[in-house]
Amino acid sequence: MAGCATSQQAAPGAAPASAYAHPSGAPSIALKTGYADPATGTVKDFQLPLDAYRPTPAQKLTLDNARIALENSCLRSFGLSVQLPLKASEPDLSHLNAGLFGPTDEQAARAHGYRLPQSAAPAPAASPVNLPQDAQQLLTGSGPTEVGGKAVPQGGCLGQANRQLAQGGPPAPRDPNYANNLAASLGSTVDADPTVLAVQQKWSTCMKAAGFTFATSIDAMTNSWPGAAPSSTEIATATADVHCK
Repeated sequence: MAGCATSQQAAPGAAPASAYAHPSGAPSIALKTGYADPATGTVKDFQLPLDAYRPTPAQKLTLDNARIALENSCLRSFGLSVQLPLKASEPDLSHLNAGLFGPTDEQAARAHGYRLPQSAAPAPAASPVNLPQDAQQLLTGSGPTEVGGKAVPQGGCLGQANRQLAQGGPPAPRDPNYANNLAASLGSTVDADPTVLAVQQKWSTCMKAAGFTFATSIDAMTNSWPGAAPSSTEIATATADVHCK
């Protein structure tokens, strides 16, 4: 279970793993399936197979700020003084893998039930920058094709920045979120895997013996637990959940 995507991530109507179609219309990819002994280690550090194909927070911060710097240079070249702010940091969400199947730490389960502690919750997204209309149009290429007698680049300053970033490297992927989309599309396939089903059945049997009826650990985690704070029932369920895992 620890190395698989969950049904929470599955996209509606996702294609089977053997015939996953690239979102941009590229040919389908035949995915080979098989089994390997799972890696062992602490739950908080485990990684999913597709994690290696996603940029690290440091890589994403570098790419995003390089793109912003190029966009700002483009805006200045058209005489606009407005500038997009550089990002100070990029959140590291890798620890959230540990919560894909619900609680695994008894102390946390007794304190928070199925809720994320405040320190583990994702930080709220930064407020979007409100650009003047002329800057927004120049950035996206959605306005006039010329500004001050100078041709606006295809796709605006954003399109130009993306092309500049890709210079000297391999062709940019048509879908930069391909790894995320692929992981999401495989959720239902993973949930139907005989190995996963067998583990979930053992977990369900254990939970029933403890007085709680759930078919899978995902059902317990996504149950509509009421209230702003966990109830005694939620805490008891989450604690039993950890023991059964």
